[in-house]
Amino acid sequence: MSYILQTNHLTKIIDGKELVTDVNIHVEKGEIYGFLGPNGAGKTTVMKMITNLWKPTKGTVELFGKTLETTSYEALKRMGSIIEFPTFYEHMSGKDNLQLHCEYMGYYNKGSIDEVLEMLNLREAANKPVKSYSLGMKQRLGIARAILCKPELVVLDEPTNGLDPAGMKQLRDLFKMLCSEYGITLIISSHLLSEIESIADTIGVINHGKMMKEISMKEISEMNTAYIELAATDTKKAAYVLAEKMELNNFKIIDDSKIRIYEVNVTTQEISKELMLNDVEIISINKHTETLENDSGGGKIMLKLIKLEWKKNNIGKYIRNAIIMAALLCLFVFALAFLGIANDPDGTLDAAPGTNTISSPIELFTSMTFLIFTSVMLASFIVSAYKNKTMNLMFSYPIKRQKILASQMLAVWSFNFVALILTKLAIYMCVFIGAKFMQSSFAIDFDIGSLSFYIQLILKSVVIVSMSFIALFVGMAMKSSKATIITSFLLIFLTQANVGDFTLADNAIFPIILTIISLGFAVLSVYNAESKDLL
Repeated sequence: MSYILQTNHLTKIIDGKELVTDVNIHVEKGEIYGFLGPNGAGKTTVMKMITNLWKPTKGTVELFGKTLETTSYEALKRMGSIIEFPTFYEHMSGKDNLQLHCEYMGYYNKGSIDEVLEMLNLREAANKPVKSYSLGMKQRLGIARAILCKPELVVLDEPTNGLDPAGMKQLRDLFKMLCSEYGITLIISSHLLSEIESIADTIGVINHGKMMKEISMKEISEMNTAYIELAATDTKKAAYVLAEKMELNNFKIIDDSKIRIYEVNVTTQEISKELMLNDVEIISINKHTETLENDSGGGKIMLKLIKLEWKKNNIGKYIRNAIIMAALLCLFVFALAFLGIANDPDGTLDAAPGTNTISSPIELFTSMTFLIFTSVMLASFIVSAYKNKTMNLMFSYPIKRQKILASQMLAVWSFNFVALILTKLAIYMCVFIGAKFMQSSFAIDFDIGSLSFYIQLILKSVVIVSMSFIALFVGMAMKSSKATIITSFLLIFLTQANVGDFTLADNAIFPIILTIISLGFAVLSVYNAESKDLL
């Protein structure tokens, strides 16, 4: 098979560092080739070599059936491109820049400039200087210039940068039209799966400078795990109808009420009709299709985001602080116990904290400390990020804002949940050991060997750490890190408040209600993140 573009073992080394290694690309004439990979994967490096801006250290590029050489000027005449970002003569108008491009390319078609300006919605701005253009307008002007001379091959490096969703859709439609009506071959790089899979005929995946896979969308469609999910009151009867009446074999009973049908040649309407004819009651029936985006693994992405939050916020600093707090809390509990026995030389127990109810001060002081500490971390990770504008950078990435905020909240929550449990266990263990030597000082009122002890430990930790989401919501609403921290102090007073003989902290229902409320505030903190202006 002949290709309009082909690279053979393409490798680029700069200052001893391999940017890309052994890259093989195969682009057929008249197709849209999606070049997919994360930022820094090597897409731009490959495109620079394809357009002859950089020379390969090893390997070759074949364009239009010929090996690209240093002097392959004729091949470049048949190409259009945007690499990294389009550059212009800023003092000139958009139209003048396009005319200048035609002069350099030796292309003289009277109506072509007006045609591309119309295609890219730039007619009204055509005579304005480029320095007055927005980022999105410059991007569209760059694409207009790339397709202006009706090239056979167009190479576009992240062409939708700076465009809003409507502009992105317009470009996708334009690319399809150029391919179908003008026979132009396009190679388009992107880090967005959804953008690539919606327009490409073939997808090449690159990561860490190496080609991972090259696959056609037709193959992907044949490989996808589309299925119909059926929920019925009687799955055994439904399975019988599918197998015996409809002669379907490719289905699986998931549980007592659900069946997944993987047959590609049957519709939901046909299944519904046959089941109703055989008196099978249908609860629901839906078709599901897993795309490339689904295949990337949402859980893995969230875990990666959480790890990145820990990394960029220097989690080591917080680990040190947590260890110091745990040590101080342990010493504090020991001091309480010692003061209790010091005031009673004869060893008689009294009402001093740490004598007859040692677990109460442990729970109180660890809860107070970690509620404040968690709120401080949330203020640092999220509220301060709005104020110092680093959240602007975070929201510029191709990730949902809600997912970014959720990862930040989970990063703080999971860290403090584990730290609180470990701190409590360390203190309880110290008290347990201390009781072996000073039983009168450390009156044990807990059973460290029972399962219920650990269940309560976990549940109480969940409640305390989750309460910090209330403080976060207040801090975000007031645009203040201090408000987040102050709210955490107020929450301590609230949870330890006495109303007559009634103490909120000792009420069994209150922690459950408080956790539900806290999670509600967590949801509210991310609810309108997609549409809301930055703080």
